[in-house]
Amino acid sequence: MDLNTILDNYLTDLVQENFGNDLTPEELPDAKAELQSAFMQLFNSRLVDSFSDEDLAEVEDLIKSNRMEEVPALAQAKGIDLANLVQNVMIEFRELYKGGNS
Repeated sequence: MDLNTILDNYLTDLVQENFGNDLTPEELPDAKAELQSAFMQLFNSRLVDSFSDEDLAEVEDLIKSNRMEEVPALAQAKGIDLANLVQNVMIEFRELYKGGNS
């Protein structure tokens, strides 16, 4: 299973946990899109935070030149465990989301 499928399933589960059957099938994509945007903001923040101080200049250069999509490859090259990072962000996001929607 690829990361996009995992993220899609994760977001679907969050929406269903929060809204149950209150959303129509037509509303589900919009709800998931909003969550995905928020999730990616948190993930990107945690990804940047995971770099060493020495590597931050390179990360900032990628971001400033609109090449954020290259940051995960740089993270892997620097030995950052992306699978673990994704898992931790999913846990943190779920706690933040559920805490704000309880």
